[in-house]
Amino acid sequence: MLRKIVHWVISLSPNIRKRVLKNWYELLNHYLHKQNYPFLNYGYCDNNPPIELSVNDEEFRYSIQLYNQLLSKIDLREKHILEIGSGRGGGANFINQYFDHAGYTGIDISKKAITISNKLYKSDNVNFIWGDAEDLQFENCQFEVILNVESSHCYSSMDQFLSEVHRVLLPSGYFLFCDLREEHQVENFLNSLEKSNFELVEMKDISKHIISGLEKMSDDRISFINQNIPRVFRKSIESYSGVHEGDIFNSFLNGTRKYYSGVLSKA
Repeated sequence: MLRKIVHWVISLSPNIRKRVLKNWYELLNHYLHKQNYPFLNYGYCDNNPPIELSVNDEEFRYSIQLYNQLLSKIDLREKHILEIGSGRGGGANFINQYFDHAGYTGIDISKKAITISNKLYKSDNVNFIWGDAEDLQFENCQFEVILNVESSHCYSSMDQFLSEVHRVLLPSGYFLFCDLREEHQVENFLNSLEKSNFELVEMKDISKHIISGLEKMSDDRISFINQNIPRVFRKSIESYSGVHEGDIFNSFLNGTRKYYSGVLSKA
């Protein structure tokens, strides 16, 4: 019942959706603040040879592979990276361990997530600050690469977000993103990309690989949720976590949700 109420509320307007999802995200971080659980994004699994990971990272393989399928598309060497929606810092840690780069900045609308990320992963060339994706606090043309993983569906205006990304991205820089959309939102989503000032380098529907990843990580996520989340919130969080046979997982199966991965450049 709770997840149906939440879904109805966030369907009322983009601004309401943004506020509700922000508070929902803060609540989740509240219950997980003592847990070193770095990834909340969905998983990715394809037929390519699996990437080599350390023993500590193996637990989060499928969430990491979602990042890797984006990051492996360009050369990050000597690039300054901005991740918008950096979450609990898992993506930053993966980038810092496995890729050469000039520096990483993560922003997130959740202050709890920023506190957790700075505590666990802050270093000389990795930093996390609070920020709003639709009103970035950076100067024009500041980053060579901007990354956005499974976050833009929470924003009130995709057009405003893309405008801000374009503003702070350096000429010839790259915008890497992946995210889900409900079937009735896909046309508007693709139209926003088409009318933006970016050049589309690549766009793929990776839903089948998301389904495969979620199938492999569902049991562990259910176990983690049962151990750390109060019973009243468990079913809702299980559903939004994409666990097997949950509402969102089933929507990927029946095609009422799609998951896209894209690379855009600032020509």
